[in-house]
Amino acid sequence: MAPAMGLQAGMLADVQVSVSARGPSRDATGRPSPAILKSAILAPAILAPAIISRGPKAAFGRVPGLMLGLVFGLALGLMLGLAGCSHGNEPDAASAGDDGIHAVPAHYKADIVAAMHAYLNDPTGIRDAAVSEPVLKKVGQITRYVACVKFNPKKNATEYAGVKEVAAIFLAGRFDQFIDAPRDLCSGVAYAPFPELQKLPP
Repeated sequence: MAPAMGLQAGMLADVQVSVSARGPSRDATGRPSPAILKSAILAPAILAPAIISRGPKAAFGRVPGLMLGLVFGLALGLMLGLAGCSHGNEPDAASAGDDGIHAVPAHYKADIVAAMHAYLNDPTGIRDAAVSEPVLKKVGQITRYVACVKFNPKKNATEYAGVKEVAAIFLAGRFDQFIDAPRDLCSGVAYAPFPELQKLPP
């Protein structure tokens, strides 16, 4: 039985080299890579004949400690990989949840007021300000909370530029960016007065 064990040990070494040569153990999503999952399945299969024929103690006693550790490590990787696959088949719960990418922007008015300082050269004296409540909408190929804003900013010290409309985009519950002329995003929204935007300091 010793030659068989030597063959199995050599096959395990090949599995270890294969895993090392195929790169990182996890892919870009954080899940175990295909190479790790494949090796986790192969390792127990390689050792099974020796375990059955000689018993667990005798079989593992002939396998170097490093390889024995590899077997247990790969088995653990398989379990984690299956758990990751199961989780991956669920909807994007973390992103869609209250604490994820789609978290509701509870303080959207304050965020818009703060962002307007950087957006406008002169944020003072704004007129006719109005805002819509944030709702989930498609922004290109992604989904984000969007609040539409109308206001009449200063063109210069004595003139106004006319009513302007922008879409405020939110990511993970906080302001991310303004989009100018958002016709598709702001068509038909219900506006409410936004007096806070008309009281901005210089």
